Amino acid sequence: MDVKIGLLVKNRISLNDASNHLKKIRKQKQSSASLGARENSTVNLGRLTKETQQLVDSYEKLFALLQTEPIYFSKLLFCLPMIKSNSFVQNIVFATYDYAQHKREQYLLLKLFRSALEEEISQKVGTPRDLMTNGVLAVKLIVNFYRGIGMKVGSGASYGNKESLRDILGERVKEVISRCDELNLEWSIVETYKKWAQRKETENGVQVSAIDSEITEDKAAAIPEVVELFEDNINKLTSLVDGFLASITASVKSLPYGLRYQAKVMYEALSSKFPDASEELLLVSVGNLIYYRFLNPAICAPEAFDVIDLPAGTALDQKTRKKLGQIARFLQHSASYTTGKDIADGSLPPKTAEHETIQKATVLNSKRFRTFFKAVINVAEPEEFFQMSRYSDVVEIEKPKITLTIKDLLETHKLLLQFSDSITTDQNDQLHDILAEIKNIPEPEALLGSEFRNIKDSDAL
Repeated sequence: MDVKIGLLVKNRISLNDASNHLKKIRKQKQSSASLGARENSTVNLGRLTKETQQLVDSYEKLFALLQTEPIYFSKLLFCLPMIKSNSFVQNIVFATYDYAQHKREQYLLLKLFRSALEEEISQKVGTPRDLMTNGVLAVKLIVNFYRGIGMKVGSGASYGNKESLRDILGERVKEVISRCDELNLEWSIVETYKKWAQRKETENGVQVSAIDSEITEDKAAAIPEVVELFEDNINKLTSLVDGFLASITASVKSLPYGLRYQAKVMYEALSSKFPDASEELLLVSVGNLIYYRFLNPAICAPEAFDVIDLPAGTALDQKTRKKLGQIARFLQHSASYTTGKDIADGSLPPKTAEHETIQKATVLNSKRFRTFFKAVINVAEPEEFFQMSRYSDVVEIEKPKITLTIKDLLETHKLLLQFSDSITTDQNDQLHDILAEIKNIPEPEALLGSEFRNIKDSDAL
């Protein structure tokens, strides 16, 4: 495996990149005479000495191991602070998997996500609901990837089937935007009362004596006009929610395969760890990944997730954003609603859901969501979907390549050395063998040929 270190390793760097690295090196040389001896150990990368070739070969073996055996990266991620983990994944891990541009890398990255999710559920999840309330690193990584780069791989029969969040939600969001002025989707009878009172005051110029900031639901429900408005709001809201839910539940094969597979991994890992948990609760936990983490933000902020187009310099107005938020909130209550012994305060609809119409819609929608979640996790294993196995590399004609910068290469080496005993306690593990083979972290110039050390700054492209 060729590790392109972001340099002219095997003719895969721009002179600009080389020059930028050399600027830093020259500054180091000016401040330390000891670099002279180190310079003698560097060579022209086009004519590698035995010493440099061994170093390059060792790094190739290291990153081949990291790429094909995801347990190392997954354990390393949980050794790092959250902020460090996020940047490490964005800058190094995704690059190691070539940003999943080909099915081999998609397959391997999927294995990494699976390993990380299983590791986190095993070590950090105390109840199934922890996935809904805690900041789970693996879930965040999975969602961010599949809502971006990973959205290009759907899960239909044809490999590479491509649909987007726009395809799933676009028309429904546009409907809300076009009807915004006529829609009142307030599903709190108290808030409905306040708007009614304000309108009365505006229309008649007379303050409504019953206006009370602490008015109760019972008092508001005693006013026929308020009840009529409230019923109209609920009918419009439930109709729009029904439309969104129809689009969502029809999107099973449009969702990224990798996202569906990770939902399956989550369900199986939770089922194994919590054998007494009901299927309903486990499906609701899966739904937190699929609906709340993946789809819900695209409803609340459609312009941020390419669901709709807006003219340059414009933003979605607050009235429309509020209405989309009300729809998303109703959907979320339905997606997280459970019954029986698993019920928790956080899964109940708001107090106004005691109203029969809201309660009935919530219960019916929750059943539709659970049917949808069951369909989502009914997906093939990666080996079948990608038609690959751990031995597929053996028959590949062209060797895989990994592109990394010197900085990222050495940063990974540093972190592996720092946390090697946490990653694997087996001193005979091949990771320890490779790290021992490389020994100390080399200076950046040790990976540059002598001809490029002589490149002048003016030679940069």
